[in-house]
This record gives sequence, C-alpha cells and structure tokens, in this order.
Amino acid sequence: MDYKSLMGYNDKKKKESKPKQNKVLESIKDEFNINEGPAYEYKKHSKKIDKSLKELQKNYLEFYETLRKKGLHDEAADFLDNYKKNVVGFTKKYKKDFGNLL
Repeated sequence: MDYKSLMGYNDKKKKESKPKQNKVLESIKDEFNINEGPAYEYKKHSKKIDKSLKELQKNYLEFYETLRKKGLHDEAADFLDNYKKNVVGFTKKYKKDFGNLL
C-alpha cells in the first residue's frame, strides 16, 4: 500500500528552468563587437587532444605491464624509456605552445 498516494502526496514534476541570459553583457558585446577570443575557439581541439593523450598513456602503460608479466623486463624498460623521451617531451611542448596561443 502506498501511503503517500493515500495522503494525497503525489510525485511533483520539476519544472525545467530556462537558462538565464545576461542581457547587459550581450548588449555590450553587440555594441563593441566583442568576440569570445581564441580560447573559446580552441577549447574543442584542446579537449580532443588531451583525451587522446590520456588514452595513449593508458595504452602504453597497459602494454608495459603486459611485457613485464611475460618476463620481458629489458624490452619493457626500453619501451617505457622511449615513451618518456618522445611522448612526454611532446606533451610538455604541446602544453607550452598551446599556452602561448592563448
């Protein structure tokens, strides 16, 4: 037996609120022709690159662990050194260059 419905309490539907727009800010942007700038435009690309770099890191580490489990410690160490030299170096350079764009 559902006591809430007997007492007259029903599940109330929540009203969806509309996103508020800052009319003053919009009018200033229109008046002075202000654009969002490069950060807004580059954000999508930055997120895609960061996501792919994290995926690459995950896959490298999984393969490194697989090599170690198979007893190929020297090959795993060489593989990890190659990763550190090339991918980590690229990541640092990419973040520095991307920071300069903003």
